[in-house]
Amino acid sequence: MKDIFVLNFSSRNKIVTSYRIMNKNIVYGLIGFGYLLIGILTWKYEFFGVKLDPTQAMLFGILFIIYGAFRVYRAIKLYKDDQKN
Repeated sequence: MKDIFVLNFSSRNKIVTSYRIMNKNIVYGLIGFGYLLIGILTWKYEFFGVKLDPTQAMLFGILFIIYGAFRVYRAIKLYKDDQKN
């Protein structure tokens, strides 16, 4: 009886742990999409707290888009690595 309880507790721990990891990776991905959105809006509206020149807006927009894409890529990679383990 004791072994069954340990087995069930162990599998429950794995489920809870994988659920927390999945949520963490989803949040990382959403933050990455947020940076992508900020980059697109900065480039389009030429505004980021203050009015920007078109060149500044383009550079900030591209910078945010690249960083957001990196964050999304890293979140997907972490999610896939966690699924293997």
